[in-house]
Amino acid sequence: MKATLSKLASSLMGLLVTTEKVSDSVLDNRCEDIREAMLTLLGQCRRDAATEAVSKRVCYARNIEALWYLRSAVMLQVALIAGDAEAHAQLVRITEMFRGYLPAGFRPRSRARVRSAK
Repeated sequence: MKATLSKLASSLMGLLVTTEKVSDSVLDNRCEDIREAMLTLLGQCRRDAATEAVSKRVCYARNIEALWYLRSAVMLQVALIAGDAEAHAQLVRITEMFRGYLPAGFRPRSRARVRSAK
């Protein structure tokens, strides 16, 4: 089961990774669009220390890769007020915004590959 999920995750990452060079200005604009979408979601959450901390991390994320890794923190904050299903639906929309903008070769290692290397 875990191997199947890892393969699925790798396949989805393959769809998100770009092979073409995107200009810096286009990448910067996309990064700001993603940042704005994340902050809009966080604006709907409770105003507590955890939400403020995640908001700051999103504000100060240096690049699209940093925003990619902040998706789970945003999802957690949304899930606290809207539930897991709604948080997942919202993050699917944000995840789609990354399509074609992540650098080539930017993939998390799957657990299946780590195990087979031992």
